[in-house]
Amino acid sequence: RDIVVRFRKNEPERSNVPNMTDITFGVVGKDYVLMASDTTIARSIFKMKNNQNKIRTLDNHILMAWNGPVADSINFSDYIERNLELYRFRNHSSLSVHAGAYYIRNELATAIRSRSPYQVNILLGGVDKNGPALYFMDYLGSIMKVNTGIQGYAQHMTYSLMDKQWHEDMSLEEGIALIKDCIAEMKKRFLISFDDTTFQIVDKDGVRVLDNP
Repeated sequence: RDIVVRFRKNEPERSNVPNMTDITFGVVGKDYVLMASDTTIARSIFKMKNNQNKIRTLDNHILMAWNGPVADSINFSDYIERNLELYRFRNHSSLSVHAGAYYIRNELATAIRSRSPYQVNILLGGVDKNGPALYFMDYLGSIMKVNTGIQGYAQHMTYSLMDKQWHEDMSLEEGIALIKDCIAEMKKRFLISFDDTTFQIVDKDGVRVLDNP
């Protein structure tokens, strides 16, 4: 007698264990949003890669930093980037930072109610006519506009530094110094080391990478 094996479509094996090496920071300054992220990809006890850029440029005025399993994170980032590009092609205009944030939030909220949720957390930052803005999102579809944002295990060790040192109208030098203090705290207190950190900024002149900030 034949044995029939049935597979559920579009329901890959997923892990709810967070990626311990994902460390992402975001800071709102006077006229900019600064983001920084580690570059390590790891699984279990192994480092798989040490040069992964986890900050995606979605537009010339929007940055998105992701945190979570690499497959979900890259697939979701690609999906969002292509859909924002399609919106620009169809409408000959770009979404505002606020509209982009709530579009992404809606996609996460829709996915969590399906058989294929994305295990990805997001920091979205940008600058438009309304000024700089930073949004914190998680895989459940929650969203909040914040002045400082952290994703990953760094939340447990560096939010106190953010709360203590952040103030309105921070200069770029102050923003960089704040994130560097957070990174130094992680290197001192966190069990797992990480190799490198990338810094990217978005302001009225667009998006750019900060080399050796």
